[in-house]
Amino acid sequence: MAGGALRDGLPSPVDYFALRVAAGGGGVATEAARRALAGSLFGIVAEEADGALAGCGRVVGDGALNLYLQDVIVREDLRGRGLGARLAGALTERAMARLA
Repeated sequence: MAGGALRDGLPSPVDYFALRVAAGGGGVATEAARRALAGSLFGIVAEEADGALAGCGRVVGDGALNLYLQDVIVREDLRGRGLGARLAGALTERAMARLA
């Protein structure tokens, strides 16, 4: 299964930067990454069996009525295997539970 295990949490700002680059996007300054991650309500990371970061996603919002999926990111070399869908599904489940 691509990306291995999903777990609750957020990557470090350094890992977030590296993942964005590995996903074909632009990097961000470490301070901007730190602030963005700190503004998350919760997140999920996907890790390969060796612990390497394969992807992540996070949810932002007001925490009561409005929650948004943000930054569903998958490394380019792992795309097309359903990891993004797994991340989005797990984030959606947690968001719906939070609003219940």
